[in-house]
Amino acid sequence: MSRHPATLLWVRSIPIAVVLALMTACSSPTHEVGKDVPAPKEPVASPPPVPSKPPAPAAVASAPPPDSAPTPPETPVTAVPEPAAHAGDPKTPPPEPDPLRVMQDAEARRLDYEQSLVRLAAERDAAAELVARREKDLLALKNPYLARPKLAPDESEEIKGLGGAERVAWAEGRVSDAKAAQVAALKAYDDAKANPPIN
Repeated sequence: MSRHPATLLWVRSIPIAVVLALMTACSSPTHEVGKDVPAPKEPVASPPPVPSKPPAPAAVASAPPPDSAPTPPETPVTAVPEPAAHAGDPKTPPPEPDPLRVMQDAEARRLDYEQSLVRLAAERDAAAELVARREKDLLALKNPYLARPKLAPDESEEIKGLGGAERVAWAEGRVSDAKAAQVAALKAYDDAKANPPIN
């Protein structure tokens, strides 16, 4: 009779020991899911339900199959590739541009741009003056009551021996050539003005 209560106490402490062993195994930092799970044939000695036992089977149910992808802590970290410019020596940063040199280059580009605009504007104005002079010569050749045009010596040699209609046709050809040159000069000036240097 005296051994009966001790046996009963010993039988009741088995489930508590099993639960403590499971909790210790599940809370271990080196625990891997699926390795330390108790086998389903392990007998349970006591009929009273233990509230902390159901989470362990839930963890087993959510475990991935062994041939699936590795878990996030096991995923290898890939190195970020270095840019091609620094492939030779990754410790050396790219050289910083010299601010004085950058400013001098920008100033040189600005001066070149302004000089080219001045040159193109002069060519444009010269082409416009040439058109006006050649139109005046054409009018003088067409109208016998106007004073004869003042031509350069080589131009006088070109019209020497030509009749009135031939001289007018010659002057009209020179006017059309001058207008084409004026259009080209104006286009070159507009294109240069629309594309200033980038600082």
